[in-house]
Amino acid sequence: MNRTNGQAEPLDAYLAQLVTIPGWLTPVDFRMIRDLAGLQTRRGITGDLFEIGAYCGKTAIELGYLRQPTESLVVCDLFESEEVPAADQAEVAYWYGDLSRGRFEAIYLRYHPELPQILQMPSTEIGNQQLGSRFRFIHIDGSHVYQTVKSDIALAKELSCPQAILAFDDYGSPHCPGIPAAVWEAHFDLGLEPFLLTDTKLYAHWGDYGADLLDEMETRGRVEGLVCERHDIMGRQVLRVIEDTHRWTVRKVVSLTTPPGLEVAAWKLRRAVAMRNATRQATARRRGARP
Repeated sequence: MNRTNGQAEPLDAYLAQLVTIPGWLTPVDFRMIRDLAGLQTRRGITGDLFEIGAYCGKTAIELGYLRQPTESLVVCDLFESEEVPAADQAEVAYWYGDLSRGRFEAIYLRYHPELPQILQMPSTEIGNQQLGSRFRFIHIDGSHVYQTVKSDIALAKELSCPQAILAFDDYGSPHCPGIPAAVWEAHFDLGLEPFLLTDTKLYAHWGDYGADLLDEMETRGRVEGLVCERHDIMGRQVLRVIEDTHRWTVRKVVSLTTPPGLEVAAWKLRRAVAMRNATRQATARRRGARP
């Protein structure tokens, strides 16, 4: 892999170029994925990395940097395949009409000298590949349909090594209610343990990580200037990590949008304002004041 002096330099360089890659990965989630994968390495947890739903490779590129020399990255995506499940066809046509395997490969190879293992197929067919229980980090960003997400979680359990971490994209998106439904069902039925939330992703694990997991992630979040909150959910602690939106300015938001253009800049600005207002209202409620 193209690393110099460890992982920090190429990862930092990629973070600075994150907005130039089509797709959806916030700087907060970039840091959470980086820190969680690094935490696994420090604890001696080894295994390969896996992604369901790669689009143009925005997250896959980061995972490529995070794998250790003896580890592999595997990605699964339909790309331009015509084997799109009926439940997903409308969403695929609207959001991913420009997706192709060639485009993913070209972008990925800008950052890494070789491609990951690519499975161009529906995630429901991955079980036939006999991949084994070898993955320590699994990013699930394929279908938003409840039944498919439920199937992806069951598959992830089969593919996971002990103490694997799963990341679920679009967990907090209003148009994807099937994702949280499937995640919390898996908590009760399969032993999945949600432990960390951002505005866009939920992170969970199998097995016992110990009470210091949240302490370490909260410490790292605060060092990077992020807002960290603990929530008690059914007797367990879940950490929420978000941007400090009070420090955002229009200038900062617009500076994050090159080169996608004015439409993306306007979307980021609206989202930043909404996040700021929501944070202020939540703070006011906690203090017993009127928002």
